[in-house]
Amino acid sequence: MLNAPKPENISIANNIINFNQPITITAPGKTVKTIKADLVYFEMTPENDMCIPCNKDAATYGHFTNGTNSLQWAASTPQSPLNLSIATLQLTPCCSANFKWCIRYKIEFTDCTTCNKLVCYEKKKEGCEKGGDHK
Repeated sequence: MLNAPKPENISIANNIINFNQPITITAPGKTVKTIKADLVYFEMTPENDMCIPCNKDAATYGHFTNGTNSLQWAASTPQSPLNLSIATLQLTPCCSANFKWCIRYKIEFTDCTTCNKLVCYEKKKEGCEKGGDHK
């Protein structure tokens, strides 16, 4: 069984969503081979169209900060919580936006069986009026 509860603190700073995802694996008699996180959905809804700068190349945001939609940890290196960072589109100063994304966590065991869980998240970035990050 794979348990991935919602993280307590999700932050947005410098066009990066950061959070620590706790993971608990309960599989008596099984040995973990790999843990994989796939970013399968990303949506950003700005407060208005003027919040999005002219350069809105989709290849530059909505991915993990390594530039891909997938991260993997070997059994010898997995840690809980998993530290995850997602690049976001730079908004014009003082704009608010709502971010939604889903990550599928997949555990592969040494006997080639797998277990996975889809976790969806949501975070609002407040504009200047509310004291939010406006970088």
